[in-house]
Amino acid sequence: PYGGSIARLRDQLGGQSLVTYRPLEWYLQSPPWYQGRIVLVGDAVHGTTPHMAAGAGLGVEDALVLAQELAAHASVTEALAAFTARRLPRAQLIVENSVRIGEIEMSGGDQRQATQMLGTTIAQLQQPF
Repeated sequence: PYGGSIARLRDQLGGQSLVTYRPLEWYLQSPPWYQGRIVLVGDAVHGTTPHMAAGAGLGVEDALVLAQELAAHASVTEALAAFTARRLPRAQLIVENSVRIGEIEMSGGDQRQATQMLGTTIAQLQQPF
């Protein structure tokens, strides 16, 4: 049965076993993130790798910041420009650091470096956005 297959596979793994990674894609759209009254948020403009588990959180933050900027500006164009300017640095931080952490992990690099980068990035993310 099923449990026996998994156990047999596990027992065949050793130091010589290779791990197959599937390609991970990421994307960071250059500004502007809007055209006219249409704005892109979340993975549509800053899709990241899963190494920081921050993608969904970024999308929620985008919604909150977009609402704040729309309330703060009389013009939709001004609000969308302010939204993009406010969100780009944070999205860039997460996308770039997540990609780098993944590269370190998948290449067998120094895990301490990846852990330090993760800790530093999380500390930055704790700041108000």
